[in-house]
Amino acid sequence: MTTMLLLIPLLLPCASPPLARRILDQCSPVAALWTLTVSALLLAAGTVAALGTFAVTGMLKIPAFAALGELVHPLRTPSERLVLPVAALATGAQNQGTVTACYGA
Repeated sequence: MTTMLLLIPLLLPCASPPLARRILDQCSPVAALWTLTVSALLLAAGTVAALGTFAVTGMLKIPAFAALGELVHPLRTPSERLVLPVAALATGAQNQGTVTACYGA
C-alpha cells in the first residue's frame, strides 16, 4: 500500500500536459505562467521526495544503514481534531486563490 502511495507523485507529471493546456486556454498569460511554474516546482519536489523515500527504504535493508534507523524518533504531532480542519481551510484558501488568479475577482 505504501509503495502505491509513493508511485502517485511519480505518475502525476504524466497527467500534467493536458491540464497545462487547459490552464493556458482559460487563464491570462501571466496567471498561466505563474500557475505552470509553481505546479512544475511542486511536481519536481514530489518526485524527488518519492525517489528519496524509495532510496532510504532500500538503504535501510543494508545492516550498516539500518543501525542509523535507531536514531530516528517519531515527532509529536497535534491532535487530528486540529490538523484536519486546518488542512481543509488551507485547501479552500488555495483553491480560492487559484480561481481568483484565473478568472479575476
